[in-house]
Amino acid sequence: MIEVFFENGHKRNDLERIAAPFRDKYHATTREPSAVQEKKPIVKLPWIPGLSVKLRRILKKDFRVIFTSAPDLKRILCNHKTPLPRNSQPGVYSFTCNCGKMYVGETKKKVSTRIKEHQKDVFHGRWEKTGASEHAKNCQEEFKWYEACTLAVEDQWQARKIREALFILSRQREGQIITNRDTGQLKTKQWDPILGKLAKKLQSTND
Repeated sequence: MIEVFFENGHKRNDLERIAAPFRDKYHATTREPSAVQEKKPIVKLPWIPGLSVKLRRILKKDFRVIFTSAPDLKRILCNHKTPLPRNSQPGVYSFTCNCGKMYVGETKKKVSTRIKEHQKDVFHGRWEKTGASEHAKNCQEEFKWYEACTLAVEDQWQARKIREALFILSRQREGQIITNRDTGQLKTKQWDPILGKLAKKLQSTND
């Protein structure tokens, strides 16, 4: 019970002092042999003033009753996480041009940061930087930068490279034209038939 009040903001020293006169008396009247205690099933109940003690008296013959503290107001109000902004983690991403072509990339930075770098490359005419900027040089349309999306969140470099290659191959399997200069660093062709089967399965599901 001391722990319950301590977790709710009361000082432990004051609680120990108040409880001391009652502790010995309580243990003398309620203590059972340890062997019997161990055999009894445990029941955990929330601490409810005025009710918990009565429940323990009813249940203590057949059960070991343990009280748990209820969450305080601070825990209730602060037990939440603010969702991260869109494209705010590293991973594999894609964006499309108004002409219908797509670029797939990977980055260890925030995806949103990498998208801004692509925009700057196109704005400043750095056409040699990526397949995306190279495509922008020869296309009359513009990339839909604000529709860029994260395809997979991934911190590990090698895993990002594999996922990037798999996304490129799978999009190509679906008939999407990719502006990347290559299909990534996945050199083996063993994934190709697997991706083909997945594409057929997805197509049959959509039909």
